[in-house]
Amino acid sequence: MSELINPENLRLVLDAAAKEYGVPGATFSISQGDHCVSAVTGVLNSEDTSPVLAGSMFQIGSVTKVVTATLIMCLKDAGLLDLDEPARTYLPDLVLGSSEASKTVTIRQLLNHTSGIAGDFMVDCGTGSDVLERFVDRCAALPLAHPIGDGFSYSNAAYNIAGRVAEKVSGLTFDAALKKYLFNPLGLKRTVSALVEVPGRSVSAGHIPDLEDKGEWKPLDTIYKLPISGAPAGSTVLMSAEDLVSFARMHLNHGVADNGKRVLSEESVNEMQKVHVTLPMPMRDISKWGLGWFILESNGGSLIGHDGATIGQNAYLRVHLQSKTVAALIVNGGAANEMALNVLEQVMDPVTGVSMNTAPTAADAQPQDLSIYEGEYDSLAFNHRIYLRDGKLLKKSKLRLEDFESEEDEIEIKHIAEHQFLWSASEDAYPAVGCFLDFDNAGKPQTFFAGLRACKRIG
Repeated sequence: MSELINPENLRLVLDAAAKEYGVPGATFSISQGDHCVSAVTGVLNSEDTSPVLAGSMFQIGSVTKVVTATLIMCLKDAGLLDLDEPARTYLPDLVLGSSEASKTVTIRQLLNHTSGIAGDFMVDCGTGSDVLERFVDRCAALPLAHPIGDGFSYSNAAYNIAGRVAEKVSGLTFDAALKKYLFNPLGLKRTVSALVEVPGRSVSAGHIPDLEDKGEWKPLDTIYKLPISGAPAGSTVLMSAEDLVSFARMHLNHGVADNGKRVLSEESVNEMQKVHVTLPMPMRDISKWGLGWFILESNGGSLIGHDGATIGQNAYLRVHLQSKTVAALIVNGGAANEMALNVLEQVMDPVTGVSMNTAPTAADAQPQDLSIYEGEYDSLAFNHRIYLRDGKLLKKSKLRLEDFESEEDEIEIKHIAEHQFLWSASEDAYPAVGCFLDFDNAGKPQTFFAGLRACKRIG
């Protein structure tokens, strides 16, 4: 590992980035081979100024999906399930929005986001050992975002169904299965997945913008703000950065944990990392998906990883296979994406020799006929209205989650390449891009792919 990456230099990088991007607290760990370096900065809670400590735990959000996929592969290795069997083989009462989906969606399709199951179903089913069972029972009306196995649309609901499969075949709750098959064999001491394990631990609060004091961030009043029923998709797992790196190192070490225990077969490790689906258009460097892992094609090589976001916390996991480097950054507020890009560029890129691709920019010439894109495109959580005015293509979007709804300001969307558009500044850490798909005989698109979700034309 580069001599520049030592604990003191890492702390200075983290301190400066947190200050620049208004992040209350963060924890970072990077490993190459057997060498691991970590640093922390800031506070766990801006009101009581509890400092972030080595080993402090943060929510990892959707990085949990890699954990859930790993659990499923452990159960496959144990002979308890088959990836290509329909989920209904293990959940006989499974009912989805179509009879075909109910009967045919496979475990593999749940894990690689090709099931078509509408993804942003985040209904609160309370607590208790049967919370996932209750969640799956309420999936009966979920529509399909695309034909089963033919397309890609990021699906939280699919992962929650996979978590319920894990419960059924293991005979354990999701939380207990994580401990038995992953957390305990890996020797993770600063990882929890249930609220009852939080008291007395060094745990970060999430922070949201303080509307009364602009520029400041206020802590949330509870650790978990997302429904417990979303645990397999990412609502409950808390980890230290060091534990997250240890988890990923097992994948680098062909399924063997740092303590020498085999957790996953080499076959399953490889199956998770290979390309299962290519995205309709790249989301910055994310262009393909495996099982759990997304796959980044960057300058200088490929990485696997996942990002995660809960309310007020963000996590970033990157693994460079060739150099055997793992980096994990978890933050509790502020401009998280911008900080992640900054820190990874300063720390991981010099170690691995990779760098992110140049962000997309608007093309000089716009298509002659923008009217073909006009329409209303809808998914379970998102509604996009695309329309022309004064020769410009505009977008106005809504986000709907249970009893919450927000509407974005009108924004111009600018042509990048064929049927691909941009609607944020090119200097943004994660530029907002999307594309139009599935053109009918009249030449009009029937799908708008944005934010990793497929939204269907409804008008």
